[in-house]
Amino acid sequence: MSPYEVIRGPLVTEKSETLRAEQLTMSFRVHRNATKTDIRNAVRKVFNVEVADV
Repeated sequence: MSPYEVIRGPLVTEKSETLRAEQLTMSFRVHRNATKTDIRNAVRKVFNVEVADV
């Protein structure tokens, strides 16, 4: 599964926007069958950032 298949898009809700503003935390919609390892690797590859927690 490619990184672009794993990450479906941003999750935009009131709660996720509060987390983003206060804790610099991003939320994403992901593929149903993606594991935490798949998600971590996809975020690293697509956004070129270090992932703290999934």
